[in-house]
Order: sequence, then C-alpha cells, then structure tokens
Amino acid sequence: MPKKKLRITREDARQMLFDLPVSRKTEEIPLEESYGRVLAEDVIAEENVPPFAKAPLDGYALWGEETEAASPENPLTFRITEEIAAGGVPKIPLTKGFAAKILTGAPMPEGSNTVVRFEETEFTEETVTLTAPVRPYADYVPAGDDIKAGRKLAGKGEEVTPPLAGMMAALGKNTVTVYRKPRVTILSTGSELQTVAAPLSPGKIRNSSYHLLRGYLTEAGAEVAPPTVIADTVEGIAEKLNDALRESDLVITTGGVSVGDYDLVMAATERIGAKQLFWKVRFRPGGTMLAAERDGKLILGLSGNPASASLALFVIGMPFVRVLTGRPAAVPRRVTAELLDPITKDSPYGRLVRGRLVLKDGKCGCRVLDNQGNGALSSLLGCDLIIDIPAETPPLAAGAVVEAYYIGRDSL
Repeated sequence: MPKKKLRITREDARQMLFDLPVSRKTEEIPLEESYGRVLAEDVIAEENVPPFAKAPLDGYALWGEETEAASPENPLTFRITEEIAAGGVPKIPLTKGFAAKILTGAPMPEGSNTVVRFEETEFTEETVTLTAPVRPYADYVPAGDDIKAGRKLAGKGEEVTPPLAGMMAALGKNTVTVYRKPRVTILSTGSELQTVAAPLSPGKIRNSSYHLLRGYLTEAGAEVAPPTVIADTVEGIAEKLNDALRESDLVITTGGVSVGDYDLVMAATERIGAKQLFWKVRFRPGGTMLAAERDGKLILGLSGNPASASLALFVIGMPFVRVLTGRPAAVPRRVTAELLDPITKDSPYGRLVRGRLVLKDGKCGCRVLDNQGNGALSSLLGCDLIIDIPAETPPLAAGAVVEAYYIGRDSL
C-alpha cells in the first residue's frame, strides 16, 4: 500500500477525519438523565411559560386605569372579591370598583392588569384603599413572559445544560431525544504492559495510558470499552482491530506507530484492509500518529507515551470525537497568553508545551508545567493549555506572547 506524505499539517489531518462519513444513532432518555448529552432534535416550546398571567408580588389585583384619580385628598376604595393563593384559580372576574387579594405567583383574575403592594394600601378584610395611582401592567407578568410558545430553545448538536433542562421541565418535556454516546475501544499494544491490578513484574509497566485517555474521552461524551492489552504481534493486533471495529464507532491504539521492530500497528491495519489516511503530523511530541479507515470507521494510532498520546488526542482526535457525539466540528479554542515562565529549549520542528492558564490583571498568563517529557503523566496535572510553539522558534523568555489551545473544562 502506498504511504501518504509524511508530516502533514494539523489542519489537513483534522480535515481528513472530518471528511469521513459518520452515522449517528439516537435514543430517547428521561429528562433527568439528559444533562450534558447532545440533542438530536430541536427543542421548540409548545406552550407559554408562565402559562397564565401571574402576580409578581403580594398585594391586590385590580384594573390600573381605575386608580388614576387616587390621591391622599381623594382616596379610592375597592371591595375585595376573593383571595387568590399560588396554585389557586381565580373564581370571580373583576368589575369596576372591585379588587382581589393576591399572593406571589398566583394567576391574575380576569379584569385586572396590575398589582398594588400591600404596604402601599390601607385594607380590611373586606376593602382596600389607595391614595396614589397604580400604573397598568407595572407589576404584572403576562403569559409567555419567560418563554413564548413556538420559540426555539435549542437546536440539534447543542448540549443539554442545567438552564435548558429547567426550561424543558417547565414545558413538561419529560423525555429528550439525544445522540447515542459513541463507543470507543482503546487497544493498548506492547508486551511490556500489564493491568493496573496485577503486581508489577520485572521489565513491565502498568497500562496508564488507557485510564488517562478513557478519562478525556468520557469527559467528551464517549462511552469507552474495557481495557485490552495486546502483545507485539501483527496477527494479535489485527485480530483485536477486527473485533473492535465490529463493536465500536472509533478504535484508538496506543504504541506501535513508530518505525521500530515492534511498531506493528501500521502493518496490522494493512492486514485487515484499512485505508491509511496519514502517518505523522507536523507537531511534537505526539505527531507520530496513524489514521486509517475501514468501512467508514476510524482507527487512530497514538504514541505509547501517555503525554504524547494525550496531546495528539486533543489536537487531532478530539475534534473528530466531537463529531461522533453529534456536536459541530470544532478545534480546541485558541487563546493568546503571556508566558509567566521561560521556555529554555529551542523548537526547530515546532512543539506543543503543556501549561496552565493564569488570569493576571484581566489578561491570560501561562505557567509552563514541569517535566515536559513524552511519557510524563505528572505534567498533565492542572494542564488546561497546550502552548503552540511554531517551527524554528528559539528559546522564549518570560513575558513572551504565545498562542495556545485551551483545553480546560471551564468557559473563558
């Protein structure tokens, strides 16, 4: 199989993934389980919220125009027809000279268009007296004041947020149609790997990359299959790739994508008839990665080094995972930040540096995290910026302005 050109750009790599056909399934779930899920339907209000005109405060409901002549010298007295509590229903329409005692949230009676506060009146059990006019509709909440019937509240591809869930509840929408979570299988290659629970054997390391990547993928809205560790044989990797492609929407491998004697993932993808999309992207670390496709499903081969694999996932893989979840295609947000620490190495090929966002005097600052090694898990603790250093950049002093991908969970 002919090889694709080496070291393609990030933009080209992402576009190749975006161009893959994606078939998403939907499911209907209870409203209480919908938070964070991605809508597979537009949410249209089918009724008004509130469904009736209501009182915004405790007082007396009346027709405001009747109070125009009220003054200390000319007090106006209205007879009270009834008391309307929240959850109650008005029974008596108001006519001239009448008012209704009303409590916050209660439906306004027919013939009223404002509420006068208790403390602005003199009242008995049978009458209420005003010494100042009350402006019509000044204290009055009309039907549909919050949400009008027919309004589009959210569209396909948007996440269910707490406010949206609250609005759907107010509208009586107790089930929601969402995209099914994409199923991802992570195949960890390497004869040196062992499970987390097993006692550590000589020459072995624990499979940390699986749990690292699983966490990021779960946060993004994917469902991740249990871990699978495969020894370094083409036959074994090919067999597990076939199994995973049958069961998953996306297959990620870790390890085995470089050029060593035991880097066998590319050969395994060729054995199962997958079409290679690219191998190696222009960034370091993590740019030695493989993308292949079979039957419309993506195989994404990442480095065996945990930090490198994470960087490649964020910069190239995660935008495609967004598409699988039903969200619009989008790259991580880029921000401009001031370095608060120096970057002492030059970057002849371009480099991704792990950092942490610090808001300084209303501006974005960036701390460079310790230990930028390819396998350094500790450098990902607190990492919410990936600093993008262009090729042929010399060492940078503190105070330099850099571009970075923001990968934090909080909005900026």
